Amino acid sequence: MEIIKTTSLPDNMYYGNIPVEEMDKIFSNADKLEKNISEILISESEAVVHLLDPQFCRYNGGHTEKSVQRLKDLGAEPEELPRVLLNPRVMGISQRNYDSAKKIIEARDVENLDRPPYWLVNGNGKTFYLRDNKPAGRSIKAGEWLPNPIACRNKYLGRLEKEEGFREIFFQFKEKGYIFEDEVLDRAELPNKSN
Repeated sequence: MEIIKTTSLPDNMYYGNIPVEEMDKIFSNADKLEKNISEILISESEAVVHLLDPQFCRYNGGHTEKSVQRLKDLGAEPEELPRVLLNPRVMGISQRNYDSAKKIIEARDVENLDRPPYWLVNGNGKTFYLRDNKPAGRSIKAGEWLPNPIACRNKYLGRLEKEEGFREIFFQFKEKGYIFEDEVLDRAELPNKSN
């Protein structure tokens, strides 16, 4: 996987609105990180890695594939058609809980957004557990443990290489001896769960 910092983007571009046709140019002009996703999340306490892939895209102006096809059928010229924008998907987050020294590493299945994320809370050894699917507030005072990609200081963009798949984050952690349990735990139980 090729990974770059969001600070590598052109000044006029936001990582949530990257046109598909610009992706190759952006990655070829940016410095690539030598670390992979798992190394970033293990070594940094405020990091998020977004996946950019043409399969995950949207159209500006609220258009859908159907509405774009209608415009094409009506003879719209390319400059009249809405731009296809990459829709960044969070693959993983590393963040410290605000009211303690505990660190959470979150790994997400970018293909299945309905599936809860896997969490590793430091002190849990090398075992990730599925977090409950209950909504969590963003209030720091409420003590909710919800890693928030917006609050991460270090933001990265990654794109898969030909031989890699959307579950690359899991393969990288498994190569380092980490385990993913499909047991769903309430977030309150996670810090106390031991291997």
